[in-house]
Amino acid sequence: MNKHIVRRLAKLRTQLRRLKLDALVITNPTNVRYLSGFTGDSSAVLVTQSETVFVTDFRYVEQAGQECTGHRVVKRNGGTFKTLARQAKKLGAGRVGIEADVLSLDAAEQFRAALGKIEMVNTSGLVGRLREIKDRGEIAAIEACIRANEKCLEHIRPFLVPGIRELDISAEIEYFVRGLGFDGMAFPTIVAFGPRGSLPHAQPTKRRLRKGDPVLIDCGVTGDGYVSDLTRVFFHNKISERFERIYRIVLEAQRRAIRKIRPGVKAGVVGRAARGHITRAGFGPRFGHGLGHGLGMQVHEAPGVTAGSETALKRGMVFTVEPGIYIPGFGGVRIEDDVLVTPKGVKVLSDSPKDLKDIIIGG
Repeated sequence: MNKHIVRRLAKLRTQLRRLKLDALVITNPTNVRYLSGFTGDSSAVLVTQSETVFVTDFRYVEQAGQECTGHRVVKRNGGTFKTLARQAKKLGAGRVGIEADVLSLDAAEQFRAALGKIEMVNTSGLVGRLREIKDRGEIAAIEACIRANEKCLEHIRPFLVPGIRELDISAEIEYFVRGLGFDGMAFPTIVAFGPRGSLPHAQPTKRRLRKGDPVLIDCGVTGDGYVSDLTRVFFHNKISERFERIYRIVLEAQRRAIRKIRPGVKAGVVGRAARGHITRAGFGPRFGHGLGHGLGMQVHEAPGVTAGSETALKRGMVFTVEPGIYIPGFGGVRIEDDVLVTPKGVKVLSDSPKDLKDIIIGG
């Protein structure tokens, strides 16, 4: 069994003992992969103090045998929940936890009925909290995605010429990323020309780039089960005084937030450092989303980095820092980097250029 998975299961079993649970059923596909290494779907894991049982259907039995070393692979019979319940009974479990924040009410009732006299206990976030702290293997996988993300942003610069469409840019980005050997995009790429930059999640359209347009690109790469997420704004040929002022405000807000990051500091302190600077500059209402979000196997996971968060930062957390200002009819600026909380402070994992001299392209 992979050494990282061994450690994850050990930590989870500690939580089960604390909650006096004999077993936990994991059905969230991301959590299943985190605890087993399985890259397929339609599967579940039953974790007890002495064993891990991987339940899947005929399509994935062979694959699970290859990927889930150290797990006992069981082909489901009569449905996933009936199979899990039979395994729980065989292992003598008296209290079995479920991911109540994942299962539908109908699915939970099916499992409760299948368990019979075994007590079913609702739990929430047990695996998610483990995933907040990244191990070395996870950090390496995220960094590989970031390096590909940076290459992508550098590759796309020559394509940003008048007449090209937002859709053309998003297509070229995905083609390039796949050419690097990665699985593809972590989420639908955001490309916004001109005033469409005021849409934080603008989807690419047939709009063509015009001389002088700002260009906002937000994209992420996925590979080996992990993701990256970066945003940069480019200015074609020139930048107006108003846009330059806004860009400098956002960049300084990001820098102030990053300087606050270290173990023990509450995420809210980091969030307020950026928001306070933008508010004092007169653009508070134009920054309407959180400062950042956890990054790992999913693009959005814990911890959330918002002005009101009481979460204490811990060594090994990876998250985005992405302040922005959005003005309808004019455009928007968002600058996003991925950071790692280190024992003494913070490491900015991404290094894509973002100073004003680096983001004005064309001529």
